[in-house]
Amino acid sequence: MAEEIGEYVRRENQMGHLGGFQQLRCVEAFLKYLKYQQAQLQSAYHEFGGDRSGASFVIKQIENAFGYFRNPIIGPAQRNLLDE
Repeated sequence: MAEEIGEYVRRENQMGHLGGFQQLRCVEAFLKYLKYQQAQLQSAYHEFGGDRSGASFVIKQIENAFGYFRNPIIGPAQRNLLDE
């Protein structure tokens, strides 16, 4: 995982920038890592996680950002459960 993300950083350093879809793929790799870590922690500590946890919030925010990037004309954002 770190090698994949590192490759994007290396390319950005060489080229001076990355296109939006390359940046998206880099963040997708990071999201995959976050989901894996969340699953590991949930299996080790059953009280960890859940829909209202900070980890779930961050993952949902990243996924929502992906949706907006791919299709910027979408309806209103999902309500934020942490604001309740």
